[in-house]
Amino acid sequence: MRSPTPSLISQSRTLAIVVMLLALPAIAMAQGGQPAARTPRADSLREVTRLDIDGTTSKAREMLQALIASAPDPLSRSAAQRAMAMSYAFDSDCGNAAAFEDMVIAYWATREQAEPQNAFYQQGEMANEAARVCIDAGDLDAAERYYRRGTALGLKEPEPRTHPASLWHYRLEHALGRLAARRGNKSDAQQHIAQARRILDGDPAMAAAQERFFPYLVGYVALYTNDLAAAETQLTSMLSVQGNQSDPFMTALLGMTYEKMGQGTKAQDFYRKAYDLATAHTPPAAFARPFARKKLGGQGIPTRLADSTFWRLMNDYSEPWGTFRSENFVSNETSLQWVIPQLQKTIKPGGVYLGVAPDQNFTYILALKPSIAFIVDIRHQNAMQHLMYKAIFEMTNSRAEFLSMLFSKAQPIKAADTTSAIGLFQLLQQTPSDSATYVKNFAAIKDRLTRVHRFALNDSELVSLDCVYGSFFSQGPLITYNYSSSCRNPGGFGGGRGAVGPGFRGGGGFMPTYLAMIAETDGTGLNRSYIANEVNFRAIKDFEERNLIVPLTGNFAGDKALRTVGTYVRDRGAKITAFYVSNVEQYLFQQADEATRFYKNVETLPLDSTSQFIRSSSGGFGGGGGGSLQQQSGRSYQLISSILDMVKAFNAGELATYYQVIQLSHQ
Repeated sequence: MRSPTPSLISQSRTLAIVVMLLALPAIAMAQGGQPAARTPRADSLREVTRLDIDGTTSKAREMLQALIASAPDPLSRSAAQRAMAMSYAFDSDCGNAAAFEDMVIAYWATREQAEPQNAFYQQGEMANEAARVCIDAGDLDAAERYYRRGTALGLKEPEPRTHPASLWHYRLEHALGRLAARRGNKSDAQQHIAQARRILDGDPAMAAAQERFFPYLVGYVALYTNDLAAAETQLTSMLSVQGNQSDPFMTALLGMTYEKMGQGTKAQDFYRKAYDLATAHTPPAAFARPFARKKLGGQGIPTRLADSTFWRLMNDYSEPWGTFRSENFVSNETSLQWVIPQLQKTIKPGGVYLGVAPDQNFTYILALKPSIAFIVDIRHQNAMQHLMYKAIFEMTNSRAEFLSMLFSKAQPIKAADTTSAIGLFQLLQQTPSDSATYVKNFAAIKDRLTRVHRFALNDSELVSLDCVYGSFFSQGPLITYNYSSSCRNPGGFGGGRGAVGPGFRGGGGFMPTYLAMIAETDGTGLNRSYIANEVNFRAIKDFEERNLIVPLTGNFAGDKALRTVGTYVRDRGAKITAFYVSNVEQYLFQQADEATRFYKNVETLPLDSTSQFIRSSSGGFGGGGGGSLQQQSGRSYQLISSILDMVKAFNAGELATYYQVIQLSHQ
């Protein structure tokens, strides 16, 4: 549970900003190439992109029709028309896509006098874009007409030219080679390849930017003329070229090659990667997303994620970093286990778990047995803390070894498998921590993540990782929610261990320690934590070893993290059955429209009647459902509620405050 604070201070590093801007969909960009401002119209275009990516194209087009009708000027109208063309591309509808591209071409024709170079270039680009949609949709004759039209329009650009004539000639030969291959004419395709090569060699300046697309042509022709060995070689080479690695269409082509070669596992790996890469509103994504979705249909959540997939999800699904006033090393929700018996009656194993914050999620994962878990937190340091836990789980084989490494004990404690959690901590208190052990252990953690898993942690992430591990070394098992490290976020508050009351629990306004949280029970005397017994420990270790606890950085009210997780889950035929939100909603209701944006995000998630919110509240808010609320130490109590019912209530205007959220929750 997060202590009240006036606001969450949004902050991101420069690299994250650059990555975010590069990832913005094309329709959210102004014609001049600058990111669209955060306006209602730009937000609607972003929503269109999400809808098309999710496969909800009819709803996207309803929004686009309204944007076209309400456009404040011709340029805005043409941007919406181009977006409409791409929406039809997601349905492989060549005719309608081309019709809307024609409208955009007509707009640029009106700009020939004012900006002739750009106007003719844009007309050629739009015609080629229509052709690309048509060839991918299988309408080869329409594709050829538009490719030839695009070349003719582009060549009309007057001097001084901003794009050489050789560019348009190269693009046409490239297109004609692919069309010949699709028509089964290998000889013609090879002639077009040779001509494209000559054009590149004749204009080195143009070739500097276009060379990377040549292996794509050769590999494409090889694939469609059934020279599969050459296709594999060329397409693999193509994807190794800078600028091509993130192209979903090229990735899908290699998947198609492996499928034709009978290598189904490799094909599925590339289809899955193509699917994950296809997040823009462009022809490559418009083909790759629905194509890969069909290829992956019905496969469900994988039982193990490859290291590369884990790292890609962790980065691609995340948002720019933010901060919170506490570093939240340890939960302060002493009643977190009390709702587990009721949750287990409602939720079946095998769903997908969403959570926030550090290791309390492990206890819920143990109880609910999901197929995969995503942990979303605005603090990137939380992701680093989860990577620390991941490494330690993987490198240790028992609770005693785990705790000894977590707290840098000079000698691992020795304990029987039947030793209780409190018994383990009593042994820990008798064993000193050691700085040399801390240095050795941190090196091992870093090595595990960067050399074994090959996670490309940057310098600032390694500093954050060190701050997290160093905090557990310096504070030991008595570390609390309030502790502030040397990496404390702006706006933090004073550190210290708090007070330790009876039963290792902080009393009154004091915060519980790590030791206290691990020793808690579900209210009936049963400790369900991941340190409670060896079976629980090994279950989380297994999750970590299979890369199935994926930490993301994101704002619950943000544009990306929750929605991309939802799309991932939906496309694998699964449901999100549990969403642990702690008391994050308390802050969202204090900050402009963030509560609305959060519930709109939740509304997009794949849910069913069993899907439950798990939230925390403290004194003053009360709770619904009748009866007395179970509560530990006067600190907080856990509540649950149907996610679908909460979304319905929010849309009906019944959730205007966090107090109302709590009133509709229960134990």
